[in-house]
Amino acid sequence: MLGLIRDAACGYFLGVGGVSSAFWVAFQIPNLFRRLFGEGALSAAFIPVFSDYHHAGDREGARRVAGCVVGLLLVVLAASTLVGEAIVGGMWWFGTYDERTRLTLSLTAVMLPFMLLICTTATLGGLLNVLGRFAVPALTPVVMNVCMIAAVVVGGAWAGVPEQRLVYGVAIAVLVAGGLQVAMHWVALRKGDYAFRLALDRRHEGVRRIVRTMGPMVLGLGAVQVNTLADTLIAYWFVEYEGAPTVLYYAHRLYDFPLGVFGIALVTAVFAELARLSTLNDMAGFGRTVQKGMQLVLFVGVPASAGLILVRAPLAAFLFQRGAFDADGIERVARTVMFYAAGVWAFGCQHVFIRSFYALKDSRTPMKIAAAMILLNVPLNLVLVGPMEESGLALSTAICAVIQVILLARILVARVGHVDWRAVWRSVTRTAAATIVMTLAVTAIDAYGMQDPYVGVRLAVLVIVGVLSFVIAAYVIRHEELHVLVRRR
Repeated sequence: MLGLIRDAACGYFLGVGGVSSAFWVAFQIPNLFRRLFGEGALSAAFIPVFSDYHHAGDREGARRVAGCVVGLLLVVLAASTLVGEAIVGGMWWFGTYDERTRLTLSLTAVMLPFMLLICTTATLGGLLNVLGRFAVPALTPVVMNVCMIAAVVVGGAWAGVPEQRLVYGVAIAVLVAGGLQVAMHWVALRKGDYAFRLALDRRHEGVRRIVRTMGPMVLGLGAVQVNTLADTLIAYWFVEYEGAPTVLYYAHRLYDFPLGVFGIALVTAVFAELARLSTLNDMAGFGRTVQKGMQLVLFVGVPASAGLILVRAPLAAFLFQRGAFDADGIERVARTVMFYAAGVWAFGCQHVFIRSFYALKDSRTPMKIAAAMILLNVPLNLVLVGPMEESGLALSTAICAVIQVILLARILVARVGHVDWRAVWRSVTRTAAATIVMTLAVTAIDAYGMQDPYVGVRLAVLVIVGVLSFVIAAYVIRHEELHVLVRRR
């Protein structure tokens, strides 16, 4: 909720033009490293190793491997930050650019150190989760959101700072938040008696295990993030509308909501069972669990895709159309959401299949497919960006996600078997039928029952009608996935 308020506040004071685009492009660069390393490949490789030491009762060994990993991480990130600052500084001093590009370079220079802070925070948060301490890691985004909201509201509303200067205050708030996040996690580790000394032992067996594992994972887990950054940069360079990167950012936030709230929760639960079955070498159970996970994700993802497309305009207007965020920006966000939303179900299935391969201890197959999708996405972006502008970039991302899901599914099912495709088809057919009922109900209400009401009322009515009609239709046709999701045991 605070993230939503943050985005609305930034939209109100920074708008959807060149200034906001400069900020979101600069902000996305350190966040790419966070997703790839802090919360992605490094965590996926490091946490199992740390957990082995911890659950074996070897506290000193756990501290040692944590100190080595965090120490090496700090060195690598500090060096990367310095190299990045040198590149950005060279571009700023020796290049000839327009005002928006110079602002982007300046903001990038300010926020690059955040890369070091947020990756360290994410790694320490993973340690706390292994130790059974979840409150501090869960509060991490709250700190960021509060700092950014405070900066933009105090600077914009109270001090009346113009947006060209206000955006620097928000960038500094990002760094302040990063420092607070690291401090919070370190204090929590000390209270848990797991404070460690930093070390640079590359030959430590635990470190070597982590390095061997995380290499292929970087690309496997980062395909969507790399494609998102590619979309942003192409929008920045090839779309005449200055606010195109901001449009992509807000559209991405809207389509990511159902995926983050429902899709990732389902995938997390399924992954725990897949890991257990893989350890037991129960391939029959593994295949059935993959099948059930796929059916559940589609049961949520298909109506989520349709629902986002149906309410895209009132949703964008209700959340963002105020202050400097004008109607043209809202129309562009809504149009871009439509194409992103078409792939929500595929984004959810991606997580099921990729984590299935990881449960089988195979990180190379999803890595190869992800690399192929990155190579496909960039030229497809360049083809679609001309006629469709930023919406074409969203469509390219959705197309690549669908192709990736098909490839992953074929290879995974060929390996593990025991997937009843007739049951999958029956489930998908019922999901599609309930989604059609939902679409008809929402379309009818919007066309004949909502004569220019307040946009918030319109959105609430459409969402309620959509959810109720889908659930009722699924209940009437006895959709098994509905009963699986609502039962207690």
